[in-house]
Amino acid sequence: MIFFDHEKRIPGRGWWGVFFWWTFCSLVVWVYMTLCYRLKCRGRENLRFDGPALYVANHNSFLDPMALGLLVHHKPFIPMVRQTLFDTAFGGWFMRGMQAIPMDRSKWESAPIKAALKELEAGRRIIIFPEGSRSSDGAMKEFKRGLVLIIKRAKVPVVPLAVEGTFDAWPTGRKYPKLTGRVRVCAAPAIDAAELLANGPDAAMERLKREIETMRLELRQEIRRKTKGRLPAPGPGDEAYWSQPSSS
Repeated sequence: MIFFDHEKRIPGRGWWGVFFWWTFCSLVVWVYMTLCYRLKCRGRENLRFDGPALYVANHNSFLDPMALGLLVHHKPFIPMVRQTLFDTAFGGWFMRGMQAIPMDRSKWESAPIKAALKELEAGRRIIIFPEGSRSSDGAMKEFKRGLVLIIKRAKVPVVPLAVEGTFDAWPTGRKYPKLTGRVRVCAAPAIDAAELLANGPDAAMERLKREIETMRLELRQEIRRKTKGRLPAPGPGDEAYWSQPSSS
């Protein structure tokens, strides 16, 4: 079973690290996310191919990596995260344990991109939140163009991921998460890099953004049905980005 095959889950990484972070810690996080947020994962069948991949997801909350990590736990990711998450003792220990790649969220520098490419060349998987920071209102924001540089150079399958409900559970500006809510995550089928870039970088960015937004809105409606309209709270996240006046 792949769950017990650390080399197939994260090639080149020792069994202890994979076990601790992606088996033991995943179990703890699964209990928390299930009890507090009734987490449901969709589309895992789209992740079960071999080899490297680039996961691309929207970003609403500090809960996103935990929720998405449970979605892909059998094919885990190396996260690209903002440098400041390494600044505290616990944060630095956690990020180093996850082999996270630090980056300046205001720009895409060569060192983080090279580090990401190295991970992909080794057969591992990377996750990127191309909005650059958490959403301030639950709606999806513009993607940073550095994403296209990695897609062009890595030439690996790109997997759109969506997460919904985490903004209500732990919005920007709140010190601690709420203890109740609903969270859903979903994976779309992988897209070949050449196919994605066939019509140029702008079309590639738009395709990824639209696929992720479509999944996010579907998850949002699922939560609404399950909670009889109680969650998520009404707000900008109800509208697709292409419906908003500022969309281009």
